[in-house]
Amino acid sequence: MVGINGIEFSCPHPLTASAHPLVPLGAGGPGIDIRGPAVGSFSHQQFSHWAATIIRDPAKAPALDQELPQDLCVPLCSSGQFAIVKRCRERTTGRDFAAKFIKKRQSTASWRGVRREEIQREVAVLRQTRHQNIVTLHDVFENRTDVVLILELVSGGELFDFLAQKESLSEEEATQFIRQILEGVQYLHTHNIAHFDLKPENIMLLDKNVPLPRIKLIDFGLAHKMEAGVEFKNIFGTPEFVAPEIVNYEPLGLEADMWSIGVITYILLSGASPFLGESKQDTLGNISAVNYEFDEEFFCHTSDQAKDFISQLLPVVSHRKRLTIQAALNHPWIKVSVSVSGVHGVSISFDRWTCGHESVLCVFSNFLSLLSPTSTGTRIRHRSGRSGSAGS
Repeated sequence: MVGINGIEFSCPHPLTASAHPLVPLGAGGPGIDIRGPAVGSFSHQQFSHWAATIIRDPAKAPALDQELPQDLCVPLCSSGQFAIVKRCRERTTGRDFAAKFIKKRQSTASWRGVRREEIQREVAVLRQTRHQNIVTLHDVFENRTDVVLILELVSGGELFDFLAQKESLSEEEATQFIRQILEGVQYLHTHNIAHFDLKPENIMLLDKNVPLPRIKLIDFGLAHKMEAGVEFKNIFGTPEFVAPEIVNYEPLGLEADMWSIGVITYILLSGASPFLGESKQDTLGNISAVNYEFDEEFFCHTSDQAKDFISQLLPVVSHRKRLTIQAALNHPWIKVSVSVSGVHGVSISFDRWTCGHESVLCVFSNFLSLLSPTSTGTRIRHRSGRSGSAGS
């Protein structure tokens, strides 16, 4: 265990970890116990054996007591292109949090890392949000190479992974989850904040071991505070879930989030992706042309109200015809689920759902996530029936 500037890095397994002194940028920072290595160095074969043993019996996990080749970066929780998340504990209270290490860009000429102003924007957005369906920012630290966000620990895993473990899901149950997503987005939109990266892996569960798990929206790296009279354009996000106005490089607004919710709902109810093509170019072309349909193979048991909800979020006409967040919350498919339990009576089967991740096992708290080397995307089916990875 290495104590650094009031922060302790604890390695429960003898893996290699390194850190620079962290400078707290807010009150309550010192006294954070960061658990797990930022970098674990061992071979794929040894790691596979270690992780497989944990799946069978965590108590029998073998110790890795040697310095092994540094060919695999293994985060404790999850990772992105320039960020890694680890579990941490506040020593003064014993409360557990998630520490998101964001790699800073070291020079204007470099493409590695995140620009400081982008990190500051994410922090500013998170500091403005206090809602039960949005991850909470606890504190911020900085060192020479990283900015560390201390966030609420969301340990229930991804919503889609949770649902994939169920044999079936009623539409009434589905609307309960969609409504939570809508309520989180409503809070953002009320404050003129667009998330711009709503997708399955950014919809997490606070605790999956309760009758109705609470949704938490995470990852505000692309979030933007919209200002009246200021035009904002950008090409970003995960191809499969971005709105046509992003693909076409048109002025953006809160409506882009509503499109993403429509795609998420389509996938949730069918296990199929509405716009996923053979390549990114095909996917973006389908989005730009709003080329999708309710394939009978996937929607034969779906209610007309559910399909109408999706259609109004993914309209073929202008995005200005898209449902607003308030209109979505007032849609009959959403409203009726709140007042009448089990009204839909339609069961969604997950037999056709191809869910899982590839390549790297990642141990986080008491559960395992499966991470792709380049994406944590839930695998879903093309309309043609082939499976593919979200964001691929």
